[in-house]
Amino acid sequence: METAFGTIWGAVLGFGVWINRRLIPAESPIEDVSLTPPWEVALCAFHLFVLLVSDFHSKSIPNEFLSWYTQWGILMTVLPVVGSIGGRFFPYLMVLPVIAAPIVQKSMHAFHYGNPKLSFSTSWMFVAAIPLCILLFTATAFIQQSYRSLPARKFAAVSLLLTSWLFFGLNTVFFDYAWPWNSWGGRAPNQLYFMVCVSGLTILAACSMFSKKSNVGQISNRET
Repeated sequence: METAFGTIWGAVLGFGVWINRRLIPAESPIEDVSLTPPWEVALCAFHLFVLLVSDFHSKSIPNEFLSWYTQWGILMTVLPVVGSIGGRFFPYLMVLPVIAAPIVQKSMHAFHYGNPKLSFSTSWMFVAAIPLCILLFTATAFIQQSYRSLPARKFAAVSLLLTSWLFFGLNTVFFDYAWPWNSWGGRAPNQLYFMVCVSGLTILAACSMFSKKSNVGQISNRET
């Protein structure tokens, strides 16, 4: 179900952007922001904290009050929408570490605390610490570069590569390395399909980054 849903709607979204690519401006207009940096950081931290706590309690204590945040999908999007529209840091943090954080949390629960597949130190180091540090560092670098001029092509390609391979790696471990040469099962077709997709995305992203032609311009950070 998840594979079909992601494939169909990912293709629809990609096709929609492609046929309207000429409507994307060559230069991003400089827009005013309504959130000051302290408020934006506080909003992002609050969203991430409630998201992680809510997701944890929804599994361990179904009737816990905090579980409402993830049970109501529309409500969960309010803070990210406000932060992305009114802020300067939130879009970069949202795309990279914030979206990855709950996935990493679920993976930690599955790899070590649920049905242990990895040791404690290995889980925390390679599932949580290193991936989140890389994503946070990349988001910070993009934020700093956006004050000068950040190519949209570079931001999209690098973000896509990091998140795609991270999620593919976590999914591979989560489903016990369901490669067909290990033991063919229900997860083997998905594993092969994901491998083909992430390889294709990697090739496209690499070609995009090293291409001299560009249909999209620069991302300029907003002004207060």
